Amino acid sequence: MGATEILASYAANLRYEDLPEQVTDQAKRIIMDTIGCMIGGVPLPLGKTIVELAQDMGGGATEATIVGSGAKVSCVAAAYANGALSDVLDWNDMLYVGHPGTAAVGAGLAMAEREGASGKQLIEAVVAAYEVFGRVGICVQPSEERQQALWGMLTWIPFNSAIAAGKILRLDGAQMATAIGTAGAFAPLGACWKYVETRSDTYHYNHGMTAMSGLFAAMHAHKGLTGMNTILEGPTGFWVLAGSDQCDFDRLDALLSTLGKDYWIMQTLYKRWPANLWVQSYLDVFTDLLKTHQIVADEIAEINVAPALAMLMTYRANGTMDAAFSLAYALAIAAYEPEPGTHWYADENMHSPKVLEMVKKVKKADGAQDADLNHEFRNYWNGYWMPVQVEIVTADNRRFSGHATYPKGHRDNPMSHAELKTKFRLASGSVLEQGRTEEVIAMIENLEDVSDIGRLAALLH
Repeated sequence: MGATEILASYAANLRYEDLPEQVTDQAKRIIMDTIGCMIGGVPLPLGKTIVELAQDMGGGATEATIVGSGAKVSCVAAAYANGALSDVLDWNDMLYVGHPGTAAVGAGLAMAEREGASGKQLIEAVVAAYEVFGRVGICVQPSEERQQALWGMLTWIPFNSAIAAGKILRLDGAQMATAIGTAGAFAPLGACWKYVETRSDTYHYNHGMTAMSGLFAAMHAHKGLTGMNTILEGPTGFWVLAGSDQCDFDRLDALLSTLGKDYWIMQTLYKRWPANLWVQSYLDVFTDLLKTHQIVADEIAEINVAPALAMLMTYRANGTMDAAFSLAYALAIAAYEPEPGTHWYADENMHSPKVLEMVKKVKKADGAQDADLNHEFRNYWNGYWMPVQVEIVTADNRRFSGHATYPKGHRDNPMSHAELKTKFRLASGSVLEQGRTEEVIAMIENLEDVSDIGRLAALLH
């Protein structure tokens, strides 16, 4: 068997009973975390548009629930909405080369509700998705030179939704290989740097498309489509389709040998803050300085950062993508609203005169280097993280500085289960009542005992 069929066979045959407890616990944390991100995105204008688009697309069916809305649509439309909503706040998890939870949970939850699947099946689906995605994604990365011009990030995400939905549909190995291959053929173009350049919310919508397209690929396989079962192999393989100039086939072979032994899902990075991945450490340091030294926003004269993030220093007050990808905005809003949540991206905050004035105070520290995010991503893939330093200068010229090696949520600086529950409460608090929030948390903590995911879906609005 080739790599595609080996991964497909592994995913098709994975069973809850064979998984270590730490792995099933991690899957439940990911499900909780991703659902919280979905709910948090709903109240914003972008979230409302996503819900409306899903209703336009699949409103004639009542197969699955749009998380945070309660609207019933087709499972395809629900996967789209769930995937897109989970990225609205940019608070979703990360596994080296992308946000796997958007598609794995977005599609898995929608298909599980349609099929009346159990909590154990959803856990299986999420674990299988992460194990396939992690191995494929890391091996198709371009050279550093090529990455300067083109990077997919979203291009390999449909494998998550195809595997997750395929598990719920109980695809066998041959069908799963077709689902993987078809998901690769359905994958989006590598537009990551254009998203960063334009700060277009198209980026958020495309997380919905990747959740939907992979799920639809699994449905095609379930309906009898065959072929495309060698998508990963050879000189015409997925790596070329993804815009890469290389594929590390030796590493892929090595990683295939660790299936069922080394669980990549355990390397998931959770975000403490609703902001871009590379902003996380700066926010950790900045908010700790505010709290430790009891600094209030009106006292701040300068916020000096090192290294500078050339691609993320600006803020144009041009929507949620612009705000989430701006280090300057993140520090400015945290100065006034240190407790994160949906409100960070409310129009009144993104256009607040005092926040915009604080944005101007965020500067590159004297002598600081400019970080190359292409290079830093590669460091992250190899176990290293970019250290950061933040200095606050007050109006009366007091100076406070701090540094961080790993962001909170990284596997070397993990968020505890209690901290992830707190994050869920913050993310969902603008939609769910407190009692409902605790009921959802309790159900996900005991998801293996849930016989029908419809019970969970009914609580998510």
